[in-house]
Amino acid sequence: MISAYHPEDFMATVKNAFGITDITREFGSVKYMKEAQALIIRDLVKEYDLSNFLEIGFFHGKSSIYMGAILREIGKGHLLTIDLEGARKKSPNIIDLIDATGFADLITPVFAHRSYTWELAKLIRDGKRELFDFCYLDGGHTFDVTALGVMLVSALMKPGGILVSKILRELESFGTNYCLRLDLRRSEKFPNILGV
Repeated sequence: MISAYHPEDFMATVKNAFGITDITREFGSVKYMKEAQALIIRDLVKEYDLSNFLEIGFFHGKSSIYMGAILREIGKGHLLTIDLEGARKKSPNIIDLIDATGFADLITPVFAHRSYTWELAKLIRDGKRELFDFCYLDGGHTFDVTALGVMLVSALMKPGGILVSKILRELESFGTNYCLRLDLRRSEKFPNILGV
C-alpha cells in the first residue's frame, strides 16, 4: 500500500539531509567560506570531538550553515554565531540560509548592535565560562578588535578548545610573541589554528 504524500514531511527530510556538498551546490555563489575550508573544519571537529561552536562574523551566514551541516553530520552540538545588525540586510541573510537548510535547531544567530566584543563581554559578565570548544573567528578585521576578541573568546573556551581564524595575520603583524603572551598554541597539523 502506498502511503499518503505529505509535503511538509518531505521538506523536513530534505532539510535534515543538507550536507556540505549540498550547501556548495545550492549556495556556492554566496560569500565567503568555500567547501575546502568547511571540509578542514569538519575534519578538525571529528578529530578533536568538538561540538559547542562559536562563530564571530557570519556575513551572509554561509559559514554558519556549513557548520550546521557538520553538527548535523556528527549528531550533536550547537553554534552560536555573532555579527553586526547590518548583516540582517544582506541578501540572502543568515535567517534565509538557516530556513533553507533547516538548521534552526543547530544555529543561533545574534545580531549585535554595537560589536561582537560587546556580546562576548555580556556572556562573561553573566558568568558564562567554558561554553565553547571551537571558535571560528572572522570578524572585526582590525588589530584592536581582533586582539580584544581573542582575549574574550579565550575566556569563553573550554580547556583545550580550538580557535580557527582567517585573520590571525592581524595579530601576527605585531609579532608571534604577542600570540604567545595570550597563551595560544599553534597546531602543526593545522597551521592557521590555535589551541586555547
